[in-house]
Amino acid sequence: MVTLNKLPTAARLFASAATLIACATLTACAGRAGLPPPRAPLAATPRDAIPRPPRPPADAPIAIDARVHRLDNGLTVVVSPRPAEGLATVVLVDQAAAGRDLRSTRAVTELTAFAMLDATRTDAGVVPDYARHEGYDLRLGLRARALVATATFAADRLDPFLAVLDATVRQPVFRDERIARLLERRVETVAGELATAEGILDDRLPGLLYGEADPRHAPLRRSFTELQRITPRDLRIRHAELLDPAACTLVVVGEVDEARVVARAAEVFGAWAPHPSPPQLAPAQPAEAPVRGVGVVRPLLRPWIGVLERAPPSGHADHPAFLVLSEILGGMFSSRLNLLVRESETLSYGLGATYEASPDGGELRVVTAVDPTQVARFVGTLLGELARVSGAGGGLEARELTIARTRARQLLRARLDSTAGVAGAIVESVLAGLPLDHVERVLARLDRLTKADIEAAAARWIRPDRAPIGVVASREVFESQLTRVPLGPFQVIVPPPRVRR
Repeated sequence: MVTLNKLPTAARLFASAATLIACATLTACAGRAGLPPPRAPLAATPRDAIPRPPRPPADAPIAIDARVHRLDNGLTVVVSPRPAEGLATVVLVDQAAAGRDLRSTRAVTELTAFAMLDATRTDAGVVPDYARHEGYDLRLGLRARALVATATFAADRLDPFLAVLDATVRQPVFRDERIARLLERRVETVAGELATAEGILDDRLPGLLYGEADPRHAPLRRSFTELQRITPRDLRIRHAELLDPAACTLVVVGEVDEARVVARAAEVFGAWAPHPSPPQLAPAQPAEAPVRGVGVVRPLLRPWIGVLERAPPSGHADHPAFLVLSEILGGMFSSRLNLLVRESETLSYGLGATYEASPDGGELRVVTAVDPTQVARFVGTLLGELARVSGAGGGLEARELTIARTRARQLLRARLDSTAGVAGAIVESVLAGLPLDHVERVLARLDRLTKADIEAAAARWIRPDRAPIGVVASREVFESQLTRVPLGPFQVIVPPPRVRR
């Protein structure tokens, strides 16, 4: 690099002059005003000639195209061919295995379902986890009215899957040592749930809605007691009562050929021998408890509060309205109640609301954790919202109703975008004895719901002055907060400490 000191005198003078000129130029540019805006727009297109943003496309109509076939032995086959990117969902519904069946406990039937997946007798011998061994994610679950087996897979693998499904549910191997381990894990899981705030509410709140003879009363404590008595023999006896073909429905949805499905189903399931075993469903029993709420003493930093209220069953005319109400009461993040407790009153980080419906009934649940010094205030706000959605204090606002109805509709439509969702909707219709296109009617009803319709539905089911409420909190919260809220009779329980196994 060449410096000025090493240059001749004339060159140094020339370089200095050039530097001064450059600095002066930069100074002048920095001080000059910016360019004025153009006198005419750069584009000569008139504003009213610019097209508006396109409207969002209208929803494509939802149509469940499902056809029913009945095999000679009484088994029902429902097929719904639809474009599904090469996928198929198969659901086997066995209504001889109801969760409310008085012939057995729910815990026995659930464990039977778990054990059915554990090992299968095949031509090659006993194969552990047979469905997974063959490449299928088969799941068994128990509902109030049926045992349900579900799997989604590539549609071209339907034929072998039906054989795997048949072997899995009909030829399980109940291995005593495995059942003992299943029992041990299940007992530990239920004990752990009973030690959490959420589990305590899940177990205690139903006792304020259902009587002691109802299977929904104290579900976790009931399960824990029943699990202590189960033996492998109980599972074998229970399995022998299942799979009467007249009580079973096979649902197939996806990119399948209807005639081929029916023929293959007859080939695989037509050999099932009828053995009538109708379940003895336990009748629903309302609670006659003299208390409105239940409190459980636990040293929590943030008390848990829950409300469990009755709601319409899946086939009831008020079912669509409650899909909207659950969003308004906290299902959507922007619900008024969520904004009140999270933003305006800063009582909680937010709350959740869920509505679950079955053919036998429905439940609306609102649960949250709050600041321990704000329990009384939150309970007052929550009960006020329960009254408002029923029409009190001006009732529902037009904006929240529009958003909630749109969200409820979108969630339902999104569910029907998959083979599993369509199959689930068909199963719910089968269990409730409803037309297979019932979900289409629910969507149509959602579009027609008015403010008056939703408030009237809420008033028929929600009882702000009697809705069961549960609180899990420290003793100080019960002594300082809940005494300030007129809740009526309230039972406070101090459970024994958890004993770890």
